[in-house]
Amino acid sequence: MNLQAPPEEEINLSAHFLLAMGERRLGEILDEQIKGEQSMELIEQVAELAKQCLEMASEKRPSMREVAEELDRVRKLSQHPWGQETSGEELKALLAGSPGSCSEIELSNGYVSITDSAYLGVQSPR
Repeated sequence: MNLQAPPEEEINLSAHFLLAMGERRLGEILDEQIKGEQSMELIEQVAELAKQCLEMASEKRPSMREVAEELDRVRKLSQHPWGQETSGEELKALLAGSPGSCSEIELSNGYVSITDSAYLGVQSPR
């Protein structure tokens, strides 16, 4: 990004990010250290969340609670051994759920058993 550009060529950071995301050039604007710390799939998930946060229409932006839940889910997945060994397609499928879909479930160990799932199915009419 040229910080010394003439006013007609100026672009702010959010616009630069959105442009890179739209052109599928996220890897080009990331710091090399960040690329080495996490998988690109996880980085892309966080970048997609950031893109949603930059929506001009406020009703299209996620709430702070949804953002926190999504970041927590990404963090837990990145720390869990099976989350690190999955393929990119599996990882995207795991992370593709809506951020608020399980907002009322609070488990101390972070796991849901089959019994818990059956019970939740009874609780939730969806």
